[in-house]
Amino acid sequence: NSLGGLYARECAYNLHCDDFLGLVPRTFATIAAPHLGVRDLAWVPGPFQRASPAVLGATGRDLFLLSDTLHAMTQQGYIDALCRFPKRILVANTCKDIVVPFSTAAIDHSCYPAGSLEHDMGMVLRKVGWDTMTVTLQSSPLPLAHNMACALSRDPVSERIYAGGLPVVRRLVEKV
Repeated sequence: NSLGGLYARECAYNLHCDDFLGLVPRTFATIAAPHLGVRDLAWVPGPFQRASPAVLGATGRDLFLLSDTLHAMTQQGYIDALCRFPKRILVANTCKDIVVPFSTAAIDHSCYPAGSLEHDMGMVLRKVGWDTMTVTLQSSPLPLAHNMACALSRDPVSERIYAGGLPVVRRLVEKV
């Protein structure tokens, strides 16, 4: 889920470099992962995005595309690693995810201007071939869809708040 999707891509690359340690890759799936960064978050003004490293450190730099990390993850070795998985699934929420917009979770490069970094990264990543599972989580009046998509359940309260995501997780399990 979320940043974990980027960690999983890095992990797949490292395993690919070591021939997956003899394991056979089957399915690569991410839920609400910011594959193209989050520079398009309208509610975070540009000056705050540029200041994000002060608060979020290297992760903020990476997610707001102030570093080369996400672009580097579209280079051939990373693409080859993803191609080793016969199934690749993206779960992207169409609304109320104020953390990871649909366009980046779904790797929808058409949402970005041609020639932009997001567009170019999306073009490369889309060539890999993905099954995109589009979900719409509207059961909450609050913009909590980001954690709802994975049915986050750390305790009884979060389990109740995010229970609306259980059908998403069940649907993903069926695809795997």
